[in-house]
Amino acid sequence: MRRPLERWSWRGIGRPRGHHVTVLTGFPNHPTGVVPLEYRGKLRRLVVREKVDGVDVVRSWLLPFPNRKAYERMLNYSSFCLSAASTGLFLPRPDVVIATSPQLLVALSGWWLALWKRVPFVFEVRDLWPESLAAVGMGDGNSMLHRGLAHLAGFLYRHADRVVVVTPAFEDYLVEHWHVPQEKIAVVENGVETNLFAPEAATAVRAEMRMEGKFVVSYIGTMGMAHGLGTDHRGCGAVAEYES
Repeated sequence: MRRPLERWSWRGIGRPRGHHVTVLTGFPNHPTGVVPLEYRGKLRRLVVREKVDGVDVVRSWLLPFPNRKAYERMLNYSSFCLSAASTGLFLPRPDVVIATSPQLLVALSGWWLALWKRVPFVFEVRDLWPESLAAVGMGDGNSMLHRGLAHLAGFLYRHADRVVVVTPAFEDYLVEHWHVPQEKIAVVENGVETNLFAPEAATAVRAEMRMEGKFVVSYIGTMGMAHGLGTDHRGCGAVAEYES
């Protein structure tokens, strides 16, 4: 089970090894809350099946809202949780259910489907909730939201057959603060599709951006409140002062 925005990373993992992968996701709408024209008619059908790069994709209904206000996000998250939890009941029984977070309600519906289908549940943690929310100022540790999400996260950590994290630091944190058994955790770091992204001469790009002869540092990733890009900015300033 993937978030509605998640890229089809399964295509390079499952198919070459002979696995059959079904992705249960939502309709495209992030971050504007606007469903693309080609999906609007399909949204009214509640559930639609399609094939993407050889992967079976099942899109389940949700309330499309822009990524703007907290209550709008909660309506979007909770509607997909309920929809996916019901849609998944009618899908063929898999060998394993893998659900990813953020956000936690996706993982909750994944746990429910794994329980119903009586198969192992793998909880993939790509960001720590509710800790990351508090880090960007969305409630503190004493808020009702934070406490509720903490209870949900603890429930998922306890009931997952396997917890997958993307960094060793996440593994250490879960062991120390959530008392997740270390043997239950697997670290699978982010990768890259080398057939799409590979080093090559950037002479034309350097010329276009007037960067010939300059040392260039690139940040390639999400730019959000939780990513601490101010550190990069301060680091560049410190390098400039050192060189001067």
